[in-house]
Amino acid sequence: MPNQTIASVPANVEEPIVLKRFLLRLIEELDIVLGYRGDSSYVSQSQLVNTTDPLNTTLASVSDRVTVNAADITSIEEQNQTIADAIESNSASIEAVNQLLSSTVLSSTYHDFNDIAYSTLEGNSEFSTLGSHITNAPYTPVGIETYYNFINSVITANGGVVQTLRAYSTTTLTPTTYFRIGDTWADVGTLGWI
Repeated sequence: MPNQTIASVPANVEEPIVLKRFLLRLIEELDIVLGYRGDSSYVSQSQLVNTTDPLNTTLASVSDRVTVNAADITSIEEQNQTIADAIESNSASIEAVNQLLSSTVLSSTYHDFNDIAYSTLEGNSEFSTLGSHITNAPYTPVGIETYYNFINSVITANGGVVQTLRAYSTTTLTPTTYFRIGDTWADVGTLGWI
């Protein structure tokens, strides 16, 4: 190992400016080696190593906390998805109950009781019109009489329907109930109203 010195002495050390620079550099090097400059201490290498240890501990602690928080966030997201699924399911159930409790007013398309629109009709529906506007009814309408028709319709798994019709007019038709059923829409058309 070569011989090391704190500061090399210049050849022209007798010159005042060179001597001054040499002494200042020597003092700075001694301050660093000894760890002091006047009353203030410099940070030594051992102090730097000790300061990084708590920092590493803190970083490890923060990393652990981030991992725990990420797991918590994942758990919360899963709970939110479960809640969203429940809300969607409840909304469908509420809609189904609303169909049972409320009635939709039907357009003139439904004045023909054999119209294909009946194949997709669900829930409670109603319409009232003059007898002259009604076709293919299970009753015989009189042209100038107003008829009130209330239909409950359920779609079957194969695309058929179960429909109940309650109809009346103020004079010619007393309240009467009819129904038709079929496993397909073609069956409904073949079997007709009962």
